[in-house]
Amino acid sequence: MLFQDRRGKVVESLPSAKKPPADQPMIETAIHEEGWVAVEVDGDSGETEISLDVSKIAPNALIGAGNMLISQPTGPVRLRCFGADWTETVFKAGSEAAAGLLQAVSAGMDDVGRQRFTTNHVDFSSLKEDQKDACESLFKLFEFWRDRAFAFDTSVLDFLRAQGLFERSTLVEPDSGTLGGVFLFTGPGFKLYGSDWPQHSMGLPVTEQPDPVYGRWVGQTYERLFRSNAPEMVQVDATIMSYPLHAPRRSYICARLPWTAGEQRLILSASVLLN
Repeated sequence: MLFQDRRGKVVESLPSAKKPPADQPMIETAIHEEGWVAVEVDGDSGETEISLDVSKIAPNALIGAGNMLISQPTGPVRLRCFGADWTETVFKAGSEAAAGLLQAVSAGMDDVGRQRFTTNHVDFSSLKEDQKDACESLFKLFEFWRDRAFAFDTSVLDFLRAQGLFERSTLVEPDSGTLGGVFLFTGPGFKLYGSDWPQHSMGLPVTEQPDPVYGRWVGQTYERLFRSNAPEMVQVDATIMSYPLHAPRRSYICARLPWTAGEQRLILSASVLLN
C-alpha cells in the first residue's frame, strides 16, 4: 500500500505525528486525521483502490493522487470517499477516476475552499508602484463605465482592446435557474483549463468549471453582484485546480462592473494578473 502525504509525495510508511485511538487503525488515522490518501493495487485483478476523506484531504495530497491516476491510462479504479456520506465508485480508467476524484472532493471542500480563495477590496492609493502601472487600465475602465452611464454596446469591447484588457475579460448574464448566471464571453487569455476553454465556456453556467469548488465560488460572487448591482475592484488570491490536476496560486486584481444593454443586465469582469 502507498500513500499520498499532505505534501503530495508518495510514501510507503504511515504518519506517526498523531497516536490513533485504541479502536482506530493507523490507516484510518492517516486518512481521517492527517488528510492523506491511501492507494492500494490488487496484484491479481489490477484494480487500484483510492481511499480518502473528502472533508479532511490536504490539497497537495489530492493533486498527487490525481496525477497518479492520470498516469495510469488503463485498469479499473475503485474510489472510496468518506465524509458526511460514504461512497464507493468503480471507474474504467485512471483519467475517468481523476475527474471523479475532483468532483467527489468538491462537495466536501467548503472549508478548504475558503482557504483557497481570498478577496480584498482595492483602492489606487493602496497599490504598490509596479501594481499601479499594471492596473491603471482597470481604473480607466472604471471611469469609462461611469462616463457611459453603465450602458453596454460594442464600444466597450473596443475600449477593452485599446487598454489591453480584452484577453482577460468575461461577460456574464443572469439566469433564473443558475447560481451566478452564464458566460456570454470569455477572453482568449483564460487558458488555465486549456486553450479551448474560452470557446467551450460560452453559454455555460459560471459554476460549471473544471475546478467545481472555484466554479461555485465564482457563482456565489456573481450572484452577490447581480443582487447588489454595485461595482467593485478587488485583489483575489486563488488556488485553482485544473486538468491534469495541478493547482497554481494566482493573484490578480479584478474590476467587476454591472452594465445594461436595453433590458438585459450584464456583469463585465476584467482582470490583470500579478503573478
